[in-house]
Amino acid sequence: MPFMCKQNLVGNFIHFSKLSFFLGTISVSLMSDALSVKKNSIHYLPDYVVTASRFPQVIDELSPSVSYISSEQLENAHWQSLSDVLLEMPGAFLSSNGGMGTVTSLFTRGSESNHTAILLNGRRLPSGFSGNYDIAQISLVNLSSIEMVRGDNSSLHGDGSIGGIINLRSATSLPGWKENFKAEAGSDDFTRFNYASVFANDRINLTFSFDEVSTNGYRPKEFYNRNSGNLYFAYQVNEKLDLDFQYYILHSELGVPGNSNYWENWGIPDEKNITLTNLYSPQLIYQISDTDTLKLLYTYSERTLESLGGFSDGLYEEEVNSVDITYQHSSPKNHFHHLFGYSFDLRDYDRNRSGAVGSSYGYKYKANALFSQSAFRINSNNIAKVGLRYTEYNDSYEDGWTGNFQFLHKLKNYKDLRLFVKASIGTSPPELSILKSDWEDILSDDYGLEKMRSFEIGLKKGLAPKGELGLIYFSNTIQNIADSVTKGDWPNTQQYYSPVDTKQKGIEAYLQSSFNDSFTYNISYTYLDAIVENSEEDGIYFNSAIGSKLIRRPVHKLILVTEWELLPYKSIGAQFMRAIDREDPSGTRFEDMSILRLYGNY
Repeated sequence: MPFMCKQNLVGNFIHFSKLSFFLGTISVSLMSDALSVKKNSIHYLPDYVVTASRFPQVIDELSPSVSYISSEQLENAHWQSLSDVLLEMPGAFLSSNGGMGTVTSLFTRGSESNHTAILLNGRRLPSGFSGNYDIAQISLVNLSSIEMVRGDNSSLHGDGSIGGIINLRSATSLPGWKENFKAEAGSDDFTRFNYASVFANDRINLTFSFDEVSTNGYRPKEFYNRNSGNLYFAYQVNEKLDLDFQYYILHSELGVPGNSNYWENWGIPDEKNITLTNLYSPQLIYQISDTDTLKLLYTYSERTLESLGGFSDGLYEEEVNSVDITYQHSSPKNHFHHLFGYSFDLRDYDRNRSGAVGSSYGYKYKANALFSQSAFRINSNNIAKVGLRYTEYNDSYEDGWTGNFQFLHKLKNYKDLRLFVKASIGTSPPELSILKSDWEDILSDDYGLEKMRSFEIGLKKGLAPKGELGLIYFSNTIQNIADSVTKGDWPNTQQYYSPVDTKQKGIEAYLQSSFNDSFTYNISYTYLDAIVENSEEDGIYFNSAIGSKLIRRPVHKLILVTEWELLPYKSIGAQFMRAIDREDPSGTRFEDMSILRLYGNY
């Protein structure tokens, strides 16, 4: 289907959705019981996490490397996109190229932007040629929680997760039918409209939400418009068989004003980027017995980026087909839990560019993987986990082996104090956008995988009533990171691949607690030492000097979040973030950065 036809379909979908949402909103205002429903009754989710082990675990038995954002936090904090949420996470830092919706890089524990994978209910979102997700564009539409696991997760979740994994969980509903409408407005012509509709009974759970955000930005021609929708459907066919279906769509237009240093000579450009993302994913869950479960998951996703009005117009397309089959077995008394799985990924990339600098190419990427994860409850105070994964790629890469070992120990003499240890090895393919260039096809040769070696040790203590204190030390090395070296003058430019090794170590500490039932706070501090450990030549992304700091990653990051519930359903809150000691690509230092957010609910 031609790209413009896709846009027309999206436009028709958006116009139809707006009409239905408007009519639905009117119906809400006529429902007398809607006013008596509690604020958070639309979304329901128990406090457990599935991302860390791919089976449900209570938060108390998870490493302090795991962060969990609840539906109540998502409701109260008024975040606009995933990037706003991640600013609050310890160990994670984001670097943006401008205002809302612009390209934003995520560095988890100092790893690269393509090292943290993002899932939606266990389905991987498309990430594009660079492997860098549109974090600033990913909305929070129809979500009940967000889970982030920092550190290597490649043995469980595969490629692109040696730095971490983020799982966005779609909302589920209590029995009944409810609707909700929100509207916001602000400076720079900012507007936001959100509609949510949920329905559930004994066998069906259906949630749907649509979100529209628009702004003209704080710089000339930096407009941004995003429309996103998320539908999640779960159906119990019978006592043994369950079906669920995930649909996600995002369409955005972003103005790209470029570097203001060139405005005087060249004027402000009319460049804009148009992005379209679709994801369709059905899943079958068959309960073989009380202890055995079989899951079959298929995901189709596509992402199209069209760049218009710039130095070189282009159309970038990514299409992904993936199958994930898992078998889970647990003991009747939950003494052990085993997961065995097979996954298949087929990714098709196409690029068509025109203008002063342009090239076109296509590339197919295929991976087959076998993986397992086992958890053993040795006794009431000790839990051990072991994971292993083998991945076979197409001809461009060598085969990959990954594995991890984790251990939890509850200290007997200290109430609610737990010790965590984790060691892992991980692999991931290099960034495709570096291996495919405008001047030369570097992928004509075979290249080694990027390899992670990591170790972490941490303490976590529960605080009454729902507070928590966490402290963790981590040390990683990442080898064979893809860098690109360019030599010669135009038009005799030559570009080739150059591997780089990096090392990261640091500390994450956080305290979540409350002064009383109505005033809560969250304090976190991250220290990061991320350097080049080995590099043969000065590339585009890395300096060859051994010991030089990795760019855009702050050495110190401080977070302070407070929330005060004045009366039921009425609260105010504040979020403060400060990043200290960052280096930019020229080798000089960025100024320290601070961000303050104030929000409230009535």
